[in-house]
Amino acid sequence: MTWNANDQAAAKKFTQSAAKDKTIPNDQQKDDGILKVDPAIFDLFADGKFYITAKNSNAYWDYRITPKAGVPTSEGYMLYQIPRYFMYLDKNNKTTNDELKNNNMIFINGKYKDAHLIINKDWFDEDGNLIESTALIAELNKLLSFSGGLKLGENTIKITDYNSAYYGKKLTVTEGSIAGYKAKVNSISETVKWNDDPIRNIKFESQKQMANIKIDKT
Repeated sequence: MTWNANDQAAAKKFTQSAAKDKTIPNDQQKDDGILKVDPAIFDLFADGKFYITAKNSNAYWDYRITPKAGVPTSEGYMLYQIPRYFMYLDKNNKTTNDELKNNNMIFINGKYKDAHLIINKDWFDEDGNLIESTALIAELNKLLSFSGGLKLGENTIKITDYNSAYYGKKLTVTEGSIAGYKAKVNSISETVKWNDDPIRNIKFESQKQMANIKIDKT
């Protein structure tokens, strides 16, 4: 995504902030900044909005970005004015005007939507036949354990950063060993996202160990 003539035309709707505006900064610029946003980004957040947080030597600031507050471009993007002046309460509880510059930290934050993962399990007897007895399956399922605090059935996966929300969060799920059964695969990797349809499913299978036969020579 780049800045172009269409964006420049839409940005003319903004006016420069005055020193007493309640605003937020740019970095070493004389003019206010403009943030260009793909509206699809809002779908990543549970409440449909996110915040830009920045820090300089004196203070932090948060600027809320919502779909309605933006100026649309002809290409379907949204523009947001990021003014350079702001007001804050100092240690003496006095309102102070400041210009935030020399930013040494800036990042996006908000409440990301959760992802979901379903873990399934099939059990097989020593002859390789699928076990279908619900009572026996229930008893066997009590023996199950998985890494990362995950459980059989549906799991809610918390997403806490932008990259995981946008690209997906890679999980490696490992099943604990179970006496008397051998796992066909005991570790599975999957990438989960908030908008998976259907919800990501993974399946573990275990077969009962064959009895060891020992023949002694006489």
